[in-house]
Amino acid sequence: MTGKIRRFLLLLIGLTLALSLGFDIQGPTRASGPEALESGIGPGVAEHMPLFLMDADNANAGNGSPAPAGGAAGATASAAPAAPGQPTVAPRHLALPGGGHAAYIRIDGAIDRFTALSIRRRVDRAMRSTPTPTVIIIELNTPGGELDAALEISRFLKQDVTVPTIAWVNSQALSAGTMIGVACNHLVMSPASTMGDSAPIAIDAMGQVSATVMAKVLSPILAEYRDSADRRGYPFVLFHAMCVLSVEVFLIERTTSSGTEQLLVNEADYLVMVEGLSIAEANDRMVRKFTERFGDPGFPGRPTVSVARDDSNESDRGQWALVRQVHDGNTLLTLTQSEAEDLGLAVSGAIRTVEEMQALLNAGPEDYIRVNQTWSESLAEFLSRFYVRAILLGLFIIFAFIELQTPGLGIAGLFAMTALAGLIGGPLILGLAEVWHIVLFGLGLVLVVIEIFVMPGVAVAGIMGVICIVVGLVLMMVPTAGGGPMPLPASGTSGTLLASVLSIIVGLGVGIAGLFLASRFYDEIPLLRKMVLKGPPPIDPNFVPGSEGTTPPATSSNTDASEAAQTTSTDEAAAPLGAKVGDEGVVVSTLHPAGRARFGRKTVDVICDGGWIDTGKKVRIVEIAGNRVLVVKA
Repeated sequence: MTGKIRRFLLLLIGLTLALSLGFDIQGPTRASGPEALESGIGPGVAEHMPLFLMDADNANAGNGSPAPAGGAAGATASAAPAAPGQPTVAPRHLALPGGGHAAYIRIDGAIDRFTALSIRRRVDRAMRSTPTPTVIIIELNTPGGELDAALEISRFLKQDVTVPTIAWVNSQALSAGTMIGVACNHLVMSPASTMGDSAPIAIDAMGQVSATVMAKVLSPILAEYRDSADRRGYPFVLFHAMCVLSVEVFLIERTTSSGTEQLLVNEADYLVMVEGLSIAEANDRMVRKFTERFGDPGFPGRPTVSVARDDSNESDRGQWALVRQVHDGNTLLTLTQSEAEDLGLAVSGAIRTVEEMQALLNAGPEDYIRVNQTWSESLAEFLSRFYVRAILLGLFIIFAFIELQTPGLGIAGLFAMTALAGLIGGPLILGLAEVWHIVLFGLGLVLVVIEIFVMPGVAVAGIMGVICIVVGLVLMMVPTAGGGPMPLPASGTSGTLLASVLSIIVGLGVGIAGLFLASRFYDEIPLLRKMVLKGPPPIDPNFVPGSEGTTPPATSSNTDASEAAQTTSTDEAAAPLGAKVGDEGVVVSTLHPAGRARFGRKTVDVICDGGWIDTGKKVRIVEIAGNRVLVVKA
């Protein structure tokens, strides 16, 4: 028993050493030419599905603190950004200042918690590199992803990054990708690329999309889009239409003494500024329209009059003319490169390749730094896939069981350590695993060990241990919110929580099935058979040194001598145990396959020959080898 506990402690020490190797953070590398953007984040943990961005709305949802839009330090624009709500009519041209350097970061695949962590790490590594970049280019090719991750990245780009940022939409930046793209100082798109379609998937506990749930989900999305629109000089109505059905977009204009002015407005503003309705009449019509469509007059996606405000004394009523309807509201707004450029979102000119991006910025290959994700981040991304975690859990259960049935620390123990390191190391590197998650998992392992070796048959410690292990593993993959020693799962992570639970259930199923097969067909599986050292062959009592290769005749005398020697040997081995071959007893703690059985007044540590034997069943001793007592069902 002491040896098995010692081996268990060695497993934990090995796990600690394995995890200590997983935090290598490499610095950025110089790159030039087309390969500068070849390496980047691989497919994101698409299995993570808390809240996905697909919808946003309500012009009055909230305003961020406006900041100067357009070119920040390090990037210049030929035309000043338009005021909030207006498109940038004049095209913007970008160029690096003299001696400037650009850092490339690529986002490829679904946006998730890992993406947010990787962006933070890579921006930090870029800013610590020499020379320090004067602009950061973020290449986007994503269908969207988790809301919390998108909000985190968007706020990080606007609040914490101290150099100008350029979003390069290379293929698509839908949903969460759009939020990240417009958070950057400038937006560049490749030919035929798309952006938009940003409504959130918000489903309540009954599987329905209710107005209350939608309002709760839309609130932070709208505030974030409004803040980006105010900071960068983008027309907010476009983001509004990307997020909510039935939001129509109109391009209107008026001619004054200073020239022709154009605006992109929603339907409510159109009713006031073109058709001449009062603000109250326009808002009332919007209420009726959305009530007919969604059945709720307070639907959070309902447009309100946002350009012609009350403090304008309705001076805009009927003073504008319609140029064209940009979007009819029957679908969520999605824009191509040319459309985004025409509407003032994208910088003039489509960018296909790295060389074209260099030309746009008036820079050479030596002015670029490629910031890749490290090997540890790539490994953590792979280990955090839910199907990988299910397989790792199953392998850990199987190999830990095999290791505890064999002497010494063998191959099975190394496999168990590796699987355990993968289970904990992935979430730990991603920053998902909290300290109390790991403590809870470790406590569960200790309780299981106590159940097996200290208090077999009690079951309380084992049940509590399994619960702690399962809860710890599940929560390791769920983003948390709040402070304190035990932060709980963040709101909107129910999808991730469910996926994590399912992966653990599948992993337990794989482990239990593997235990059954291993215990039943242990000797028939070549790999498992090689993991266990076989005992020495029986000693021939008639063996005479120097007579190797000769076989004594099978006479009645030496046969009797052999039987007598075996009997004497068995009796000598059984003497200290208080039992001998052929004795029958009763199992007092479940044999799986090791446990304890009572023979007369003596309780003996025994092991069964494959399978499990429950408490109370009768067993018979068939072999005694040292302290190893092998039993079968009687």
